[in-house]
Amino acid sequence: MKPFCSIVLFYSVFSLTTFAQSGWTPQSSGVDSKAWHVYFTDENNGWVPYNNGEVIRTTNGGAVWTKITPAPGGYLFGCYFLNNSTGWIAGLSGSIRKTTDGGATWTNQTSGTTSHVFRIKFFNENTGYAVAGNGFTGGAILKTTNGGTNWTSLPIKANEALSSIFFVNENKGWAAGIRGKITRTTDGGANWDTTSIPTYSELRNIHFISETTGWVVGGLPAVIAKTTDGGNSWVQQSPGVSDYLLSVFFTDENNGWASGDNGRIIKTTNGGTTWTTENVPGFMRLYHLHFVNQTTGFAVGDSGAIFKTGGTTSAFEQGEGIPSEFTLAQNYPNPFNPSTTVEFTLPVSSLVRLELYDVMGNKLATLLNETREAGKHSLPIDAETLSSGTYIYRLQAGTFSQVKKMILLK
Repeated sequence: MKPFCSIVLFYSVFSLTTFAQSGWTPQSSGVDSKAWHVYFTDENNGWVPYNNGEVIRTTNGGAVWTKITPAPGGYLFGCYFLNNSTGWIAGLSGSIRKTTDGGATWTNQTSGTTSHVFRIKFFNENTGYAVAGNGFTGGAILKTTNGGTNWTSLPIKANEALSSIFFVNENKGWAAGIRGKITRTTDGGANWDTTSIPTYSELRNIHFISETTGWVVGGLPAVIAKTTDGGNSWVQQSPGVSDYLLSVFFTDENNGWASGDNGRIIKTTNGGTTWTTENVPGFMRLYHLHFVNQTTGFAVGDSGAIFKTGGTTSAFEQGEGIPSEFTLAQNYPNPFNPSTTVEFTLPVSSLVRLELYDVMGNKLATLLNETREAGKHSLPIDAETLSSGTYIYRLQAGTFSQVKKMILLK
C-alpha cells in the first residue's frame, strides 16, 4: 500500500492494473552487497538492509526499490517495522538504530552488548527483543520496554552465538544458534530453558505459527526439524536437498518455504512431511524469506539479490478507470486461524483507518492509519495473540465508513 497522489486528467487515459506473478521473479535492488534480511509490513511496503550499510525501501511490492539516503551505514543484519514509519535495524558490534519516519533518519540506541545483533522483533512501540552473537560465542538476548531507549540483557543459560529469534506473543519465544542450541521462554524473558538438537552444528532460523508448532533450519548438515509441543521435542524432517538452509517461513500449519545455498528454495504443503524444489534464477545464497500472506513472499541474498513470488506487479495501460466507489470486502479466509486478509477499494487517494473491535465494541487495535492511493488494496492480519471468537473490523476513508465481522477459530 503505497502513498500516491492521483491526477484525474491522467487517469482519464490510463489506469493502474495488476498482473498475477508465478514462480520466483528477480527484482532490481540497485545494490551490490549481501542482504541478510527482508521485512514487509504489508504487500507493498518493505525494507532490506545490506552489509554495506545501505537500506532500500519499496512502497509498491518491489516493483521499484529506492535507496534510503543518507545510508544508515555500518554492517547491517536485520530489521523490523511496526508500521510504515516506526522501525529498527540491527548490525555489527551491538548496533541498533531506530527510525520514526520510514527510514529517512535513524537514531542510535545503546544495546549494552558488543556482540553482533542479528534479529530484532517488536510487539508495540515499547516492547521488543533482539538476539546476538559473536562468532561461536557471545550469545545474548536483549529486551526493551521503552522502544529501545534502554536494552537489558536477559539471563540465558547458553553462551553459544544466537542468530534467530521468534516470539508468538510478548511472553513466549524461542531463539536458535550454533551447536544446535535452542533456548525458550514462557514468561517474557524472565527465565529461559535450553535444549539442543545434536544433528545440527548450526541453527540459522526458527519460525513458529502457534505456541506449539514451529520449525528450525540449519546447516552442516542441512536439516529441518519440527516441534508440535512448543519445543519440548523436535522431529527431524527430510528437506530432499543437501544445501545449507538459512531461512524458514510458514504461513499456516501446512504451507511453508525454506531457502539456502545455491539459490535453493524448497516448499511444503503438508507441514514439512515432503518438500519440493522451487524454480529460482541463479545460484546465489538466499539468506532470508518473508511472506506477507499465503502466496506473496520475498527472498534476499548475495549480490543485492531480491526475488518475489505471488502477488501482483503493477503497470500503466489503457483500459478501465480506477474503482468508482469505496468498498470493504469480507475478509478471507473466514473463519480463519491465525491469519486472514482484508481487501478494500478507494476511488481517490484517501486517509484510511482500519480498526479491530470485539463484539462488545471495545477497540482492540488500529490495523492501519495511513494515506493510500486510489485502487484496490489488501492488508494481511495476524491474530495469533487473540482468542477464538467473533471480531468486528471497521474501515474509514474520507466520509466512507463500513463494518464487517470476522470469525477466528483456534
